[in-house]
Amino acid sequence: MRVAHSLLLTSTGRLLSFGTAQYGQLGHGYSAGKQLPDELRPRYVEALSRFRVTCISAGELHSAAVTDDGDLYTWGDGFCGQLGLGGKRPQLLPQQVTKSGLEDECVSVVSCGARHTLCVTEDGEAFSFGLGQYGALGRSFTPFEYDTDDPMMPNVDGEADNPPAVAAAAPPVAVAEAAPATNGLDVNIFTQLDLLANVTLNDSSDQCIPMSIDSLSGIHIVGASAGHRHSMLLDKYGNLYSFGNGAAGELGHGTREKQSYPMRIMEFGKILLMAFLRLLKKTLNRIFS
Repeated sequence: MRVAHSLLLTSTGRLLSFGTAQYGQLGHGYSAGKQLPDELRPRYVEALSRFRVTCISAGELHSAAVTDDGDLYTWGDGFCGQLGLGGKRPQLLPQQVTKSGLEDECVSVVSCGARHTLCVTEDGEAFSFGLGQYGALGRSFTPFEYDTDDPMMPNVDGEADNPPAVAAAAPPVAVAEAAPATNGLDVNIFTQLDLLANVTLNDSSDQCIPMSIDSLSGIHIVGASAGHRHSMLLDKYGNLYSFGNGAAGELGHGTREKQSYPMRIMEFGKILLMAFLRLLKKTLNRIFS
């Protein structure tokens, strides 16, 4: 499985992409030959050429961009709902995220993880969507029921091909070599199964619509970073919050436990307190010396 693409942002707000295009993550759509060719050199994403882009993020198989108007666009693989467009079908061209009232919000920051996405508004509200199984969304979720009639892969005529039926409880297996081509493409959505570890096709933790991380209500968030199976958020006072999978200690709480909701990393508070006490001691020494 090839998982390698990059995004570049120019000083004038133009977006370029290059690398693997197998799931539409480059945002160029089909080529004249009805293919999704890899790009070996940076190429402008023409679908966003009329906008000034201010923030970009490349996930594992999907991409996102924010314009200077505060609009959020996503494209690429949507197998776990990480595009926030209300479904799981891939998108070969950038699509504006308008679900859950996000079209009325002014987005300032976006970060794509492996199979989930975080975004932050100018008002300091954090939203998450995508795979929620490991707690990387930082909130409770409404179980998603997979619709086998939902079209997954659009064809060149703008229609959609329904995937063959897959047993709901079937364990994920690598089938990339055996998967037949679709519409002449070297792509099939079921090749993604080897990437999904313990995730099944109808995983109820998938969240296809952006939702606010309500446990942070009243806290002004200014930054976000989505990892492989965990997430981090930064508030305007410099406090850092982490949540999701913690098996390797990646949450910074001194344990290997999973956190389903944002938890402040207290170690930074201790460091700031010690620095303040040292500064206070030096100040007092100068005053009374």
